[in-house]
Amino acid sequence: MLVERVRHCKAFATATVCCSNGTSSSSSAAGTLFRVRASGFSLALGILLAVTLASFPAAYGQSSAAQISSPTPSTVLTGSSATFTWSAVSSATAYWVYVGTTGPKSANIYSSGSTTATSVTVTGIPTYGVNLYVTLFSLISGTWTPVEYTYTEAGTPVLATMVSPTPSSTLTGASVTFSWTPGGGPTGYWLDVGTTGPGSANLYDAGGASSTSATVTGLPTNGNPVYVTLYSEISGVWQPVRYVYTAQVTGPATQAAMITPVSGSVLAGSTVTFSWTAGSSVSGYWLNVGTTAAGSSNVYDSGALTSTAVTLSNIPTTGQNLYVTLLSQISGTWQATNYVYTEAGSLSPAAMTSPAPGSTLLGTSATFTWSTGSGPTAYWINVGTTGAGSYNVYDSGALTTTSATVTGIPTNGAPLYVTPFSRINGAYQAVQYTYTEASPPAPATMKSPTAGSVLSGSSTTFSWNPGSQVTAYWLNIGTTGAGSYNLYDSGALSGTSVTVSGIPANGVTLYVTLLSRIAGAYQAVSYTYTESGSPVAAAMTSPTPGSTLPGAIQTFTWSQGGGPTAYWLNIGSTGAGSYNIFDSGSLTGTSVTVSNLPTNSSTIYVTLFSQMNGVWQPTNYTYTASNGASYQVELSWSAPTGSSVQIGGYDVFRANSGSTNYELLNASVDTGTSYVDNSVTAGASYNYYIESVSSAGVPSNPSNIYSVTIP
Repeated sequence: MLVERVRHCKAFATATVCCSNGTSSSSSAAGTLFRVRASGFSLALGILLAVTLASFPAAYGQSSAAQISSPTPSTVLTGSSATFTWSAVSSATAYWVYVGTTGPKSANIYSSGSTTATSVTVTGIPTYGVNLYVTLFSLISGTWTPVEYTYTEAGTPVLATMVSPTPSSTLTGASVTFSWTPGGGPTGYWLDVGTTGPGSANLYDAGGASSTSATVTGLPTNGNPVYVTLYSEISGVWQPVRYVYTAQVTGPATQAAMITPVSGSVLAGSTVTFSWTAGSSVSGYWLNVGTTAAGSSNVYDSGALTSTAVTLSNIPTTGQNLYVTLLSQISGTWQATNYVYTEAGSLSPAAMTSPAPGSTLLGTSATFTWSTGSGPTAYWINVGTTGAGSYNVYDSGALTTTSATVTGIPTNGAPLYVTPFSRINGAYQAVQYTYTEASPPAPATMKSPTAGSVLSGSSTTFSWNPGSQVTAYWLNIGTTGAGSYNLYDSGALSGTSVTVSGIPANGVTLYVTLLSRIAGAYQAVSYTYTESGSPVAAAMTSPTPGSTLPGAIQTFTWSQGGGPTAYWLNIGSTGAGSYNIFDSGSLTGTSVTVSNLPTNSSTIYVTLFSQMNGVWQPTNYTYTASNGASYQVELSWSAPTGSSVQIGGYDVFRANSGSTNYELLNASVDTGTSYVDNSVTAGASYNYYIESVSSAGVPSNPSNIYSVTIP
């Protein structure tokens, strides 16, 4: 008699008994395969099930038995065919091989029968990647002694899948037969059916057998979801595949209806719980909440629900209408019921924020901006000139934004009427505003300092009126004439004042130009002021006034003075102011070289003019012409090479022979490479050297010294 322990797994236990002919059976006779359901039996772990073998080798012995050497035990097979090989043992007179999938010692795949060979080739092995059970029996002293092995099939397990009813379909009644494929590898199946969610089993929970169908009764007929889970037992593990069906509808369907809050009521605040009836044959719910119209969802959009209540905490409290739509899914179709409530709080229309109410506009275009108010769902703005509410200039139409740019506004300085409307609970409410149109385009004008006045110092704040339709300003200040900017150039300005420092204090005319940008173009207004202080005319510095000129060529050099904008040099021999020898014309520099001077010891009349405030003011000087013996030293040099420094010019230095006190001869940097020294004295000796000066004003080291003696 063979006795085996029954194992309880999930909701059933199994015991496998091999028949004497080496096969297994699903009948209930002795020596067959038993599957015992837990429900309805007092079954527990450790219970013993005794089965009498009908005909099989008498009993399993304990002597040393043959061992399989190939394939290596516990490995994965390579295909559907395998040759099992073992070594002979001297005590064994025969062998027997079982191959099965239903558990240890199962033989549903192969049973060799008694053999004296030491290998068998088995074909038709499944390739589902699950456990394969191989038992090698050795007949020793009349007793069959087993050695058990477990291999893994080649391939991958295939779960059972539902065939009928078609997955996701609507069931045909309260009783339905579910059928499925056998899959590849499962040794058992289990079916759960429920209504409380995926995996639920409140309607049906049974399985464990090898059958591929089950009839379930007592199914609902209300159109709600039915959740079906088909388990496949593979290598001792239950693996699910889930399905959702729709119950058949046999009675009339009714939509869900709102319970609280009462339809049409005023809500208590921003947090509200909406609850509703379940309806009949309703499989899902959806709640939309909005403020713009029936069916709107700008406040809340739930998505599909299975519950019959939802709490919202973001409801506006502006006192306007709140639109709530409750949808019921019946037979796959969403059916809506609309409700209207009144929000908590109070309503207020939008208010204009920019331009400031009552202000004067800047031009023909303005952007009007307003607050959102409390409760408005849309806005409308009218702009006109014929009275409150007029719209002959602009009529926006319905808006959801809170600003609008209006062009084509007149510029007559007259009243402009602006009316923003707020749509609250379906009705537009108006608020009236009055502005003043911009005046006709006009450039800015200077307020301070008073045009034509005398400035008080070297720093002055210039301020001006804004003008009309001016979008930017620009200020230029100079001393060389109207529009000049040698003292200050502001660049574009948005303000109406600027402080300028560094203004000369020479008491001369200062030219100020105020530009206004109108319609994209700058328009200029010019002003003149008088600098603080007093003008100072230029004064001759070289040659020394009253001195005797050294020859026929002389460079005359003078100071800049304070206030002159130009200079003029006249030289003559016929009296003060004469210019029969030289007439320079207008000059901006402070030196000039004159040749062809007389050398007859006569008086030379030199007049230096300074132009101040447009008037030429003279300063007279006299010199004595040389005595006829005239000398000059002509110097020349080559420019430096091999230097990366940019040369701006040269300075010429001279000292009396034997002295180290060199004086600079040229009043300004000489850009040429030659110089004439006509201030030498007969019989004297001189030393000269040159320094190059970079464009940045940095001098070089001195050149070589050149010496000369005058005859």
